[in-house]
Amino acid sequence: MRFSTICFLLLIPFRPSYSASFLSPWQNLIAHDTLLLSCKGQDAGVLYHSIDLDSEQNNIVLRDSTFVSFAPEAGQAVNTIAICEIKKYDGQGRLLFAQQDLYSVSGISRWRAVRQAGGQWDYSVLAGGITTKKNISAHCDNILALAAIEKGIRENAIHAGQTWQDTSLNMLSGACDPATITCIAPPTAGNHGRWVFSSQSDGQSERWEIDRSGKTIIQEVAPLFTGIAKGYSDSTLSSALPLALGDIGGLFKINAPGAKKAGESIRLALDSGAVLDISVGPFYDHLNGAWILKSLKKASSLLGEPLADSLKVKYTSPTVIMQSNDREIVTLSKKIKGMETDNLKIIKLMTEYVYGLLRKQNTVTFSSALETLHAGFGDCGEHAVLLGALLRAAHIPARVIVGAVYVDNEKAYRYHAWVLAYAGKWLFADAAINIFPAEGDRFPLLIDDDGALMIELMRVVGKIKVSYISTLSR
Repeated sequence: MRFSTICFLLLIPFRPSYSASFLSPWQNLIAHDTLLLSCKGQDAGVLYHSIDLDSEQNNIVLRDSTFVSFAPEAGQAVNTIAICEIKKYDGQGRLLFAQQDLYSVSGISRWRAVRQAGGQWDYSVLAGGITTKKNISAHCDNILALAAIEKGIRENAIHAGQTWQDTSLNMLSGACDPATITCIAPPTAGNHGRWVFSSQSDGQSERWEIDRSGKTIIQEVAPLFTGIAKGYSDSTLSSALPLALGDIGGLFKINAPGAKKAGESIRLALDSGAVLDISVGPFYDHLNGAWILKSLKKASSLLGEPLADSLKVKYTSPTVIMQSNDREIVTLSKKIKGMETDNLKIIKLMTEYVYGLLRKQNTVTFSSALETLHAGFGDCGEHAVLLGALLRAAHIPARVIVGAVYVDNEKAYRYHAWVLAYAGKWLFADAAINIFPAEGDRFPLLIDDDGALMIELMRVVGKIKVSYISTLSR
């Protein structure tokens, strides 16, 4: 069991505090913690964590309730999202059931996994009022590492450098994520008498500090949040103002030496250990340890051009986040399309329509197309999934791209989402800023048609350096 609950660009951890008694093999895991969350010195919310024993069903039950409050921009009304997770483990510490609920102004989303006989799992996702189901393979999520750490703390038997290999069920994708937990230091006067641990997973390192009794005091959650036990004097909070998403945008930008010029290609250098997601491999040449962005025309042959009939079916089918078969989506798609038969013109019409339809508002969630249509607002992610669903409903293949786009007045790239659409050739369509076709000012980092890979972005956030290379030198 890895120590985190996962949401797009939001890794909210749970860290144990421990009972001193030992009445059963799991009794010492019982805990009830409250951590205050901050970001850049601003109040960001609160995390409630508990571990209890269900004696009637002989289960260990973990619950996490995270409340994040934010304003889209400074001075605007505050919104709150809630992420509630429950996991149940059997008497041998093996995962039996997991559910994660996300409550936001866009609606309710739910991810659920239930272990069945034979090791298979029933996995379902509720988004936009529509439930999608599938079977996933057996998982090794358990609480054995947590129990070993608890025992080591209780017996003062952990040494610096000691490691534990751990895994966790990724609720967004249904995949099993590995992690390495390391004891950085035992309690000393220099670290306020606290155990210091780190967890390395998904390309991110998270640090937390635990006192001698096993109570979590500080938890760093890369790249945004710090959690601190309520009532401790070394709080990182410096302001009671709510978190303003616009104020933290600088954490999600990649500095660049100006805009790319004609005759130049974008070159990405990643920190050691970081790699680009395999889904965007066709867009790049990998040379001398760097990724050189190809033109979309050159990448198209590997993306599929001309597109095979089987892929046309795949890329026009509904997904968890692009409900292209929903009656509302289909009706709106037909309305926008009208009598137009030229797919290039249809893509342009739909890009313009989504741009004009949605109110521009920063969010911390990644809503589905149907949720976005009902809410009437969103940022680049919501624009992308709604445009993608409308195009698919019109039988135009469309995929969701997550990457970065150049912002001239900042001389930097900011993380962004847009659509890859097919009309005899692959083209970028950006409904958030109303550009079609779009190219030259952006680079892709992953393709995510199901909303299950967004966490992969965390592998490279803060680890990309941009430069330009002459196309003549390649």
